[in-house]
Formats: sequence, C-alpha cells, structure tokens
Amino acid sequence: MSTDARIPATIPAEFVDRTVCVGAEVGYYRLELGGVVSFDGRLDEARLSRATRLLLDAEPVLGSRFLADAVPPVFQRLGDLDSARLLDARTSQDTAADAAAFIAESFDPNSDPQVRVMLLHGSAADTLALRVGHLAADGGAVKEILYLLGDIYRALGQQPEFVPVPNLDGVRSPKANASLVEKLGSLAQSDLKTPPSDSEWYVPLLGARGPASYATMSVDPDVFRSALGLAKAVGATANDVILAALYRTLWRLSGVASGAQTPIMFTCDLRKHLPPGTKTAVANISSATWVSVPPAGVEGFDATLGRVAAATQAWKRSGAGKSSAIGIPIIHGMTRKKGLAFIRKMMSPKGEMDSKSGAVVLTNIGVIDAARLDFGAGNPVADAWLLAPVSPMGAGLAASTYRDRLHLTAGIEFASMSEDLVDRLLEGTANEIRSWVTAQRPPVALPSREE
Repeated sequence: MSTDARIPATIPAEFVDRTVCVGAEVGYYRLELGGVVSFDGRLDEARLSRATRLLLDAEPVLGSRFLADAVPPVFQRLGDLDSARLLDARTSQDTAADAAAFIAESFDPNSDPQVRVMLLHGSAADTLALRVGHLAADGGAVKEILYLLGDIYRALGQQPEFVPVPNLDGVRSPKANASLVEKLGSLAQSDLKTPPSDSEWYVPLLGARGPASYATMSVDPDVFRSALGLAKAVGATANDVILAALYRTLWRLSGVASGAQTPIMFTCDLRKHLPPGTKTAVANISSATWVSVPPAGVEGFDATLGRVAAATQAWKRSGAGKSSAIGIPIIHGMTRKKGLAFIRKMMSPKGEMDSKSGAVVLTNIGVIDAARLDFGAGNPVADAWLLAPVSPMGAGLAASTYRDRLHLTAGIEFASMSEDLVDRLLEGTANEIRSWVTAQRPPVALPSREE
C-alpha cells in the first residue's frame, strides 16, 4: 500500500514517455539509465532501504508500472511496494564496474517499479548505483532523483518516522510560453530533424544484439576547468568542447574524407523553456536535434571548436529546442486519448535498418550539483556520474560533471560493438581535451642546475 492515500491509482503517460516506449520497442535503445555516487564512508543500509521505498511515494511515477497496451497508455501504481525488492547490497572489488553492470541490467516495465538501487560495499567505502526506467525519466530527472534520495536519507537520520509529501502537482511534460504564431509554427517545425540523406558517416558498431554494459573514462578537474576557461574566452561552452573532442576522435577512427557529411545527434533539456516558477515532477522533459560539422583536413582543436560553436550557436538562435517545448504539448493534446499505434507508425523504420551504418549520439547530462547531492555530514560524496541508456544503433557517448571532473560513458552491447573501438572512442575524446589544454598552458620554467 502507498504511504499516502492521495496518490492516484494511475498517472497519464505523456507524449515523450510514449515515444520512449516505442523507440525501445523498435530497438533504438534500452530502457535503463542511471547514476552512480561514491562515498568516502559507509551508508546505513536499513535507512537507505527505507529511503528508497519512500522515494516511490515522493515521486509517484517511480512506484508505477507502465501499461503500454492501455488506451491511452498510463503508469499504474503498484500495490505491493512495501514488499518489492528495491535495494540490493553486496561487497565489491570493483565498485565502479559493478555499478555500471547493475544499471545495464534490464527490468520489466510492465511489472516493475521504475527505480532500483544497489549498495556496493568496497574495501574502504560504499558506492550507490541507481537504475531508473527511461519510460518515466530522462537524464535531468535522474539527477533530481539522486538529490531527492539524499534528502530523504538525511531526513530519516533526523526523524526515523519521516514521510515525504507526494509530488502530485509537478508537470511531466515540456511547455513554454508562446504566441499563437509560435504555436502554429511549432507544428511545422521540429528540432529533431532527419540527418542529411547523403550522410557519409560510417560508424562500424552494429551487428547482433548482445549483453549490455558500459565503458567509462574521466578528465581530471584541473584539466577540465582549464578547458572551460579556454572555451569561455572564445564564446564556446562545455558542450561545445565535448562535441568538438568527440568529432575529432570519430573523424580519426572512421577515416571519413574532408568535407564529408558527419551528423551527430545531441540531446537537449527542455526544462529551460518552462515558464518561470513551474514545478516539475520526475519526467522526460527533453528532446534531441542534429548538428553536422564536416571534417576539414588538418586543423587544430581551436579551429574545430570554433566551427562546432558556430553550429550550436545557430541552433540556439533558432530557439534551442523551444519549438519542441511548444509543439510536444500540442501533439500530446491531439493524441492523448489514443494508444501507441499512431506513434508506432510514426517512429517505425521505413525499411530495413542498415546494419553497417549507425547514428552518433552525444548526451550531455550536465553538472551534478554538489550542494544538492547531500546524504548528510557523515556521508561525504567523493564522486558522482550519470549513465545514458545503452543503444545498439551506433556510437553513443554520455557526459556528466561532478566538481569539475568530466565523466564520459558509453553504453554498449559487446556483441554488436568492438570493445577496443569503444575504449578508443572514450580515450580519444578525453585525450583531445587533455592535449588541447596542455598545448595552451605556458611551459613551466625549470630552475637552472648549477654544474
């Protein structure tokens, strides 16, 4: 039973939730994403278990299963949450690897709640892994779930009988203030445009489906801080730096010719378009778009960054996803009483998918707020990072930052990808940033050595 009788039995599935469901059915990606938090000490396992259970009441969609065949589709609250298996705990010799493996495990969206937690006991400290169903949440929401779990954990430490107030009035769909002209225009425009039909991008990562896992890489805080400072000086952003590094690595690995069409899809958080003061719930409030920057022969990182920044700034001038924030609620209103048949027809491949050419995707989930990720003074957070859904459809790179440490992860299916190629993709992207910073730093004057 729910701890609060005000929680409704069903929660409407928003338009983006439904497109996520169909995308997974088609095979574009898996439905699991998550976050990892490493600590300098130990967590109280019983308290964390209780906090995880209360999390499902604080954000009711997390304590629900997804009824894809309902018309319209809905999230249905589960009635046996108090006995549900929400937290596992075990010892680990490699907490980061085991956390990633846990998040990559599949779950049944038709019967399972949308959250599961693993507490890994390392030799000296604990690591928490949070697995979330993409049907209910995007990367931005995963950050909020981690913050909320910490809030509940702290509250239980101060008041063992603490019960959170359910979030019943937070919005779960994009929205934006818009004129009638903008609303009409949003129906004719889409930020998620089809990549160029003459794309020459070759990503040799497809093949048979296989077990899912993650590869990871990081860039040290002092290096990434320097990179951000260099980027800011030329009007570029952290996303531009990561995108430029990814482009340069993929150009080198794929061997495409100068001037080739090389589109990359990148996700965009639409919460920035919400009217001021809008309260949100855990949700998918995001979209995606394409940018295409061709290789230009031999050029330095600065030149690549300049061309990438010009492309992303053009997208920002066009609204930075605002047409999606306006159009998605309109489409939802037009289709909310229907089943998934319309979306299946809209999203299904028009022909057999090319098994030798996949999409390249960058999901920059952004900064994890160290001040908000708080499990109490006795449980200092050492590090944190986020993981996007595994996709067998190409090269997918996710980025997140905690205390200026850049984490890069790639969700992979090893039967469909070369493990060595994925490692080179991550290492190459990180090294592009490191090398750029090193080249910009003035040489260190060594003290003279007297003979």
